[in-house]
Amino acid sequence: CQEAVRQGLQSLIQLFKQYPPFSNLSAEEMLQLLKRGQLVFYAKGDVIASPAQGMCEQLWIVRQGMVRIASVEHDAAGQCLEKQVIGMLGVADCFPLGALMGERPTSRLYVAAEDVFCVQVDKTDFLHVLHQSESLRHFVFKGVSSLFGQLYEQTRTSAYERNAVGANLNAPLDTLLSREPITCTPELPLREVVRHMHEQGISSIVVMEDEHPAGIFTLRDLRRIVAQGGNLEQPVSQVMSAQLIALGLDATVFDVALLMAKHRIGHVCIIENGRLYGVVSERDVFALQRVDLVSVSRRLYHAATVDELAAVYRSVQPVLTTMQAHGADAIQLMELISGLRDHCISRAIALCLPDHPAVDFSFDWVVFGAGARGEQWLFSKQQSGIVFEAENTAQGVERQKKLLPLAAQVIEVLQLCGMQLCQSEKLASLPEYCQSVQGWQQHMTTWLESGSARDLSKQQSLLDQRCVWGSGLAWEQWHSQWLQRLQEHGDALRRLKKTVLRYRLPSAEQLQQFLESKQFVVADQDFRKQGLRVLTQAVRVLALEHGCNDTNTLKRLSCLVQHQLIPLASAHALRQAFNYLHLLKHQQELKNELEPDESTKLTPLEKRLFREALRQIMPLRKALEQ
Repeated sequence: CQEAVRQGLQSLIQLFKQYPPFSNLSAEEMLQLLKRGQLVFYAKGDVIASPAQGMCEQLWIVRQGMVRIASVEHDAAGQCLEKQVIGMLGVADCFPLGALMGERPTSRLYVAAEDVFCVQVDKTDFLHVLHQSESLRHFVFKGVSSLFGQLYEQTRTSAYERNAVGANLNAPLDTLLSREPITCTPELPLREVVRHMHEQGISSIVVMEDEHPAGIFTLRDLRRIVAQGGNLEQPVSQVMSAQLIALGLDATVFDVALLMAKHRIGHVCIIENGRLYGVVSERDVFALQRVDLVSVSRRLYHAATVDELAAVYRSVQPVLTTMQAHGADAIQLMELISGLRDHCISRAIALCLPDHPAVDFSFDWVVFGAGARGEQWLFSKQQSGIVFEAENTAQGVERQKKLLPLAAQVIEVLQLCGMQLCQSEKLASLPEYCQSVQGWQQHMTTWLESGSARDLSKQQSLLDQRCVWGSGLAWEQWHSQWLQRLQEHGDALRRLKKTVLRYRLPSAEQLQQFLESKQFVVADQDFRKQGLRVLTQAVRVLALEHGCNDTNTLKRLSCLVQHQLIPLASAHALRQAFNYLHLLKHQQELKNELEPDESTKLTPLEKRLFREALRQIMPLRKALEQ
């Protein structure tokens, strides 16, 4: 009743202000919102809001208990029935905002999952407060996206405070373009080019031909030429780098940093529609930030000894924390980690090869699972394999014997670097994962034709693969044939769908236990990992079924949008859920060596977003069932 709300108004305000979006409202705004509200009780199973109630005229705010959101189906008499649970609401969650603002009936059922108390606010009173409160309007019109943004900003601020650094890596490139690009002609003698660079105080110069960029010359090129006793009178066109690494104006500072780390370069040209707008240097990107990303990438790639490689790789974590402080989100950080891991693996192989002169033939080193998708954290376990060409079975056996000792040494080096590896399976040092093209094809054919549901579930990470060392020819030959066989094998795809559908997202009771648990595990289930597993595997199977050969989850998601299997808005929500669940997983992994304490529990904002993330994943199960 309304009198109950009035009597407990201050305690109610204090309770709701612990949770978003009310945490951003002033006490006066909260008072205006709640003072006309009524406290209403609903017993377990009671319908609170339904399409049958017609135009939505009230807003409900959960005071105590949990409310489940369900999709609707109608019986023969036209009555609304609960079809499938698609989400859960808890304390301070409000509903149904979409129907209220859209002046329409709700399209879903809201049912008390347990005994529930709600504050019921009339539409007129809610709209009055909405008109006065900018924070509330921001939440209402941007929805949960505004809360994800709030969480990412909190995470960035936390990392910022740990590193005491500034400048956002998501800033547009034009923030770094403070001067017109310095250029020269191809025929200009190298001595004149160097004099011009010295006068301008620059570390690079772009060579222009017919008003179009033809190459770039940098101080690194000069050091190489001087060391080799080169002729300074020769034209710059003979010593410039003709293959320009470039980005467009719509790229961000992070895009530049990632490109520099990937190619181990110190300069990136900014070119739009054939016009040169400028050159961004490593110094430009990191001048105000203690982020030595390109240096770490280069040192990994050029490490002279195993000990040096291990020392450089162990220095990656502070760099990642700093990148996060500059605005990098979970998706960007995982892409960065995957690139640095690729460099570490490549250098480990190069350092070990001289000890194995019998390996005088080409081979490809392949990563599986999260490594192949570019969705790794530093603590993610690395899965790997080797594929090589062989003329016959005998040669395949002989080459495998030569490669296994090399693979074992590489694995030891990676462990010394601190890289987490699968200890019992999916390692290149095991015969099952070091095979010829024909051997791999036979292995995967057996898996497709006769693999049980358990075998399929256990080996699903092999569906995600990427070559990180070697020419890639042997791997491409095997991989392309394997994808074709899989996409043509309807029975295997159906079995893969069943394995994903066996993963259950939490019930209302399990979710509540999980959110209150210090260990984040309920009945031996970690629903952070469970949610990510369902999202990743469901998107994978649907993408493979429709001929998408991309490995990355978000690229596969884009493919599903193109095939109109998932609406664009749903894909955007899934991307946010994917980003958040990975961020949560990463934060918890950083603490997993410590005893659980109060600091490991989710904040009210994180709890709300966790429920929202799981809700966004649920429709993927429906797509698999079709």
